[in-house]
Amino acid sequence: PYDLIIYSSPDQRANLEQSCKATADWLSHDYGTNVDLPVRFQQMGAGADTDIFQPRDRRVAREKLSMSHDRPVILMIGPSRIWSTVFMMPYLRLFIALLKKFQHDQQPCLIIRGPKTPAGETRALDTFVKTIGLHEHIMLNDSAPLPTLFNASDILIHGSIGASEEAFLLQAMASGVPVIAPDVPDYRQIIR
Repeated sequence: PYDLIIYSSPDQRANLEQSCKATADWLSHDYGTNVDLPVRFQQMGAGADTDIFQPRDRRVAREKLSMSHDRPVILMIGPSRIWSTVFMMPYLRLFIALLKKFQHDQQPCLIIRGPKTPAGETRALDTFVKTIGLHEHIMLNDSAPLPTLFNASDILIHGSIGASEEAFLLQAMASGVPVIAPDVPDYRQIIR
């Protein structure tokens, strides 16, 4: 039922072809329905709008976010599960270990950015951050413009894997921000 399937990397194409074939095999086996696989695949490189995402003055971006100019800023972006305390626990442990390596006045700030959420959805994570005493070091954000967040940050840590997540890597790099991301084929092709 598709005229065209668009992919952004050869590895993604292979995964899409495999998924299409598995779906066609399942429909044929379970329902006796023959499904023609799409005859056309088209590669479309992911990109970032460099009119929007570009290096800008870090001091100005941090002022917009009411942040200190002197502390390193780590940005972490992810899907809705980023608001889950369980999902964030390994990252928070790493952040706590990182804080111990800096003198108090130079300790980094972690901005956690997820999708816009209904009121209260970030409450559990916010409460947990306050309970463990990290509220001075962690900012939860679901509304600041991404270009401002990238320009305020020293590094992006991207712990999520998904085809729609590639854009964040490209936007950060277009903004001049170094990226740490999972070592997976689609991301590996972007970060070379």
